Amino acid sequence: MKKLVLSFPSRESMAEFILACRIARVDADIVYFTLTGEFPQECIDIALTEYGAVISDAPDFILPDERGRS
Repeated sequence: MKKLVLSFPSRESMAEFILACRIARVDADIVYFTLTGEFPQECIDIALTEYGAVISDAPDFILPDERGRS
């Protein structure tokens, strides 16, 4: 299992991936279409090839729980 951020092209593709891989424990951002969590390699491969996801190295925005930190 790898902890990472998957970024999807749409809300629909993100939802379909969650259902297809039976993902239960992730942080979902429906504004930026990202899922943050631990994924088995098989599910990562499915996300990339079948649902158009990309692996996000670092967020290009400030996460809500990181505001105000220096």
